[in-house]
Amino acid sequence: MQLLRPLIHSLPLDQASIPGCMACDDRSFVQVRDAYCRLTHKQLQLFCSVRSLPITGSVDDLATRLAHHDVQSYPLSFSSSTVNLNGHHAIIAHHPASPKRRFRPVKAPDLPVELMADIMDHLTSATGNSPKL
Repeated sequence: MQLLRPLIHSLPLDQASIPGCMACDDRSFVQVRDAYCRLTHKQLQLFCSVRSLPITGSVDDLATRLAHHDVQSYPLSFSSSTVNLNGHHAIIAHHPASPKRRFRPVKAPDLPVELMADIMDHLTSATGNSPKL
């Protein structure tokens, strides 16, 4: 399956469902993909570029590619229950039981707020999106 991962991420939507692929059969995949489908094409391209995934394709292609990546990279399992937050439904993620020994991911050093603001401004202007206040 590890050898197929780069191939899956570059496939168009109609070819993305591979028999035996855990991500394709998982309810988590469907929910993550649906969430990505709500984003614009430029936003999806930004998320793909951050994850070093190909940025070509339609909204459906990019959403599928991102969902495959996320479901295979992060241990997600969603319950069917949702919580209503100000008219929006949020899916509650239940993480599987932790193993006895947990490895902490390497955390990037904290950056000053001013530098983070400059980075976010640069990303916003690069994608052509303006913040909605």
